[in-house]
Amino acid sequence: MKRTFFLCIFIFCCFCVINADQYDKYFDNAVSIQVEKPGTLGKLLGKTTDITCLQLSGELSDKDMKALAKQTNLKRLDLRKANIEHTQYFPTLPALEVLFFPSKQHLPVEYMDMVPSN
Repeated sequence: MKRTFFLCIFIFCCFCVINADQYDKYFDNAVSIQVEKPGTLGKLLGKTTDITCLQLSGELSDKDMKALAKQTNLKRLDLRKANIEHTQYFPTLPALEVLFFPSKQHLPVEYMDMVPSN
């Protein structure tokens, strides 16, 4: 019984490490930004438009999403730690290849139509 328990724990740990590696391969060199107040992402990004990999956390507003739309070179976007539940706009990002949405938030179905797919 103990062996089975330890074997299950070992398999679970291996699974977690594999998933962590999968995640890290996309966002190992990402620019991480914590948005303290909704509507301030534009100020945090400044005039930079050459970001290709971005992780956002904090509450985002439609103003933040419009600031995000200026990032035309963005290939990877991680919104898992961001709160986008109250936004009604999702930017068209032509170069986007990888996108992670928050998993425990209610998002409008229309977002799926606005997200570019390859």
